[in-house]
Amino acid sequence: MKNKQADLVQIAGVLRDLEIGLPEAEICERHGITAETLRAWCDQYGQNREERVARMRALEEENARLRRLTKELAADKEVAERIIDKIEQMERKERK
Repeated sequence: MKNKQADLVQIAGVLRDLEIGLPEAEICERHGITAETLRAWCDQYGQNREERVARMRALEEENARLRRLTKELAADKEVAERIIDKIEQMERKERK
């Protein structure tokens, strides 16, 4: 990216590569930027590593909570469907 201003989408891509753990040298080479530019973007647009790790942990915990809720709701739905089937069977027998 020599002599060219980067837009926010490009900067976000660079920061995303950094967040997933790619080495800084590889990121710089891949995006055609200097290590100095990378550090400047991190300072200006990124969070420090501890904040990213804390945010990632919070997201993982939230994801686990939502997965548990999804399983519980699926089980509740299955129970409700069985109850509705039983009620429908009983109503059919009463009509006969």
